[in-house]
Amino acid sequence: MQNNPGLIFDMTLALLYLTSWREGKGDDAMRRSWKGYDFDILSDLDEQGFIYGSRGSKPVDLTEDGIAKAQGILAALSDGTLDSLEELKSSRLGGSIAPLPRKAYKLSMRLKDVEPRCSRMVYVPADHSFLDLHVIIQELFGWTDQHLYDFSFKDRNGKRRYIREKPLDDGPFGDPFDEVDEPLLAGETSLDAIFGERRTVTYSYDYGDGWEIVVEKREESDNYDSPDPRFYNGQGSAPPEDVGGPGGFERFLAIIEDKDHPEHQDAVEWGEMQGFEYFSPNVICDRLSEWRESKEMHLYDRQMR
Repeated sequence: MQNNPGLIFDMTLALLYLTSWREGKGDDAMRRSWKGYDFDILSDLDEQGFIYGSRGSKPVDLTEDGIAKAQGILAALSDGTLDSLEELKSSRLGGSIAPLPRKAYKLSMRLKDVEPRCSRMVYVPADHSFLDLHVIIQELFGWTDQHLYDFSFKDRNGKRRYIREKPLDDGPFGDPFDEVDEPLLAGETSLDAIFGERRTVTYSYDYGDGWEIVVEKREESDNYDSPDPRFYNGQGSAPPEDVGGPGGFERFLAIIEDKDHPEHQDAVEWGEMQGFEYFSPNVICDRLSEWRESKEMHLYDRQMR
């Protein structure tokens, strides 16, 4: 490798692509990756127009030329035996490693106090953490992870316990709920640790708007064949961020469905700006496929706040 700088150059670009995620929507969307590679090679890639942002920022963006070249490199690696780049990625660069069966839960998620009904059903490996589940829920409902969240459940004594990313008293105002018991940590608590003993938990997000999702274990399997979650079913459009809770969402839907309403156009434009989308299984599956990249962004953003 040291005697073949061209190969190192190509492999770095290919790895940047394989570890990238899409950010933004429509014409403003970009493909972004963390720049944890040799700075000299990144500079060369920047100078040749394959990436930009190699100086002064943590992530880099791939240009259209960079994406095309990376796809060409990966296609060559596959020796023509794979039909698509997605197949190449899922097969670990053409390897024939069969996925190991694992335990997973089929979870049903229903957004409370919302009409028409908004629900999602997904398979999630049992060893995933509640931090993973938080990111997965954000992808399923199309939210942008801008607010506080927690999971809660009742223990054997009927006392409500919480799962948080960190204790609330880590903030400048202490614990506003004055909780006596230390919360479980989302990144250190597996789904199996909770759903192994109970059927439901409640996910709360954006305490201002007051969204609550009932997460129910519907069934479990010991033969799940993927390390990632898989969308199974669902219905109903999810509320956009900052719409004003269930009441605000109901009003928003009424306005955008009434073309004669004086606020119709403003509401439609605001909804587009907030990322509102009508229910689409294909869109949800596409977004969920990049949940790991979303988790990296979540951890980075939380660290920078």
